[in-house]
Amino acid sequence: MNSGNRLLNLILRGLSLSCKFLLVFALARMLSGADFGLYNLIVVTTTFVLYLYGLDFYTFASREMILVSEQKRPFIVYNQLALYIFTYFLISPFLLILFFSGKLSWNLLPLFLSIAILQHLAQEINRLLINLFAPLWASFILFIRSGLWCLALIICMFFFPNLRTLHMVFYFWIAGLILAIIVSYYKLYQMGLPIQYMGMPDIKWIKKGLIIALPFLLGTLSLNAISVIDRYWIENHFNLSLVGVYGFFASLTGAILTALDATIFSFTYPKLIKAVGESPAAFQTEYRLFRKHTLIAVGLFSILLLTGIYPIVLWLNNDLYLQYIAVFFILLLSNIFIALSMIAHYALYAQKHDKPIVIAHILSVIILIISLLIFARTHYLAVAVSVCITSLFLFVFKHYCFWQKHVQ
Repeated sequence: MNSGNRLLNLILRGLSLSCKFLLVFALARMLSGADFGLYNLIVVTTTFVLYLYGLDFYTFASREMILVSEQKRPFIVYNQLALYIFTYFLISPFLLILFFSGKLSWNLLPLFLSIAILQHLAQEINRLLINLFAPLWASFILFIRSGLWCLALIICMFFFPNLRTLHMVFYFWIAGLILAIIVSYYKLYQMGLPIQYMGMPDIKWIKKGLIIALPFLLGTLSLNAISVIDRYWIENHFNLSLVGVYGFFASLTGAILTALDATIFSFTYPKLIKAVGESPAAFQTEYRLFRKHTLIAVGLFSILLLTGIYPIVLWLNNDLYLQYIAVFFILLLSNIFIALSMIAHYALYAQKHDKPIVIAHILSVIILIISLLIFARTHYLAVAVSVCITSLFLFVFKHYCFWQKHVQ
């Protein structure tokens, strides 16, 4: 990729991220507290469902796609799609539990399932384009499915107040996903990867991939379960408006990890892997540099958030956010712990020490549930404190495991 394309790629990804945050700010101001809370529940639930649909199979398929010849690539895409269609039919009925239990309204069922399935397809196509060495197109598709529709919705809701409804948010979301998939299919067709019927899927190949991918899935599901459990706990013990407040502050403080991933992690991780293959000294040099950059970035992003939080809350013009602003500070500390834990996380992962990472993520869910049961039955702030305790555990556990492996 030349320098011009690299810059355009960075701009598209920056726009996608910016539009997502603008949408959160706009919805927090324009929707009712209950509707914004429900929107947060839908977002975290669909994000979790994506992992159930995908089974982390991309960890296997991505490597296969890169290694095989061009003639065999349609075979991989076809078998991936066959597996995903199967998981859609297998997993979707279990999601009805959310509706039977009253957590989500039945009138949202078609929208919820549409968003979950379309979001997963669009995400997998994004990964496919990256593996096919078309990163600029992948960023363009990402902008369509994560940025363009957000921008269009904000403009429409600003000029037409009658469009400020939760259903309208979901309609725009679905439209953005459909457009992204259509454009993606056109690009894949151009690249000689038309999606067409190729007979019975290769069950043996799919099984081989699942054996490799499923161990990763357990850790991924455990870590992502945290952002589902905390919000549903608040919905169950308090109310949807407080889910909205919590979700807003969680999105704001979560920007630290998003920014780190875009500016440091995605660039440094390959260097760590390369250094591991060279020598222990090379790894130590790269690790120290990685740690230094992460610490500086966490400090800068934290200062930026601390500086901007009160102007943002006052702009929202909702006393509830000011009343519970302590949630922001607790979740900020929580995200700092998570961000710093990623130093050891990537170091362990680069050295192929996957087991401690999976164990840490599984234990983190157990610790969160225990903390919630002890502290957060009647105290809203205690939910954020429980999440912070969980993040502290991840920080300590991962660094201890890295230190132990390093000493050995």
